[in-house]
Amino acid sequence: MTNPVIISFLVPAYNEEKYIERCLASIRNAKKPEYEIIVANDRSTDKTEEILENQEQKYNDIRIINNKKNQGLGAVRNLLLDEARGEYIYYVDADDYLAPDTNFIKLLSFMHENDLEILEVAIKGIEVNSTKTYSAYKPELEGIVLSGDQYLKKIYSFIPSLSLRVYRREFILNHKIRFRERRYEDVIFTLSSTLKCKKMAITNESIYIYEQLDESIMRSSPSKDSIRDAIALSYDLEDIYLRNSSNKIILKSM
Repeated sequence: MTNPVIISFLVPAYNEEKYIERCLASIRNAKKPEYEIIVANDRSTDKTEEILENQEQKYNDIRIINNKKNQGLGAVRNLLLDEARGEYIYYVDADDYLAPDTNFIKLLSFMHENDLEILEVAIKGIEVNSTKTYSAYKPELEGIVLSGDQYLKKIYSFIPSLSLRVYRREFILNHKIRFRERRYEDVIFTLSSTLKCKKMAITNESIYIYEQLDESIMRSSPSKDSIRDAIALSYDLEDIYLRNSSNKIILKSM
């Protein structure tokens, strides 16, 4: 009888032959309880699939999903969520990696002891000429359990990044929180989960390394699709604002 999975590391991948092995190695090097790695290969056209097949043959901690056609990041993240078995989930982009001293045993113990639905961590961003830390952390909030509304009131800012958060999977499933299948899919997911959350906390531990790459979607020139998706996002945000009793809080945090 196998032990239950405590945390699922969910990795969407598309044409990541340069980085995927580094990403997976960093997950394996982290301190963690019983875990699984699930990688969804979104019909890559480079050697990503070949690398993942080798990983699956070499390690027994990884499951590979090969999409028959390219579905896009939102759909892939939903697929990974559906396949996860862990009590907790954490998304890791294939071109990023975990910090060498990452300790999920400590983080998940804190989540379990406080019955948290979300734990927010910090991200270290490595750019061309600088290194930055992205976090909503304030020292006075260390160890304090907050509701989503309280969180938005306290921080006066909102960083819509999946990599900032460890989620209790049951919380996401119970509230039927899903990704929009278009660009900026993480914005609505993170905001919706915040507003539905009853118990969350913030830590200043930087566990995730994000490198600004030339191929990054955030640096590419706007296209008709990206403009259309940005307009759709604005309508989604307006809908959340109109339906939520905490709309003043939302405006302050955006």
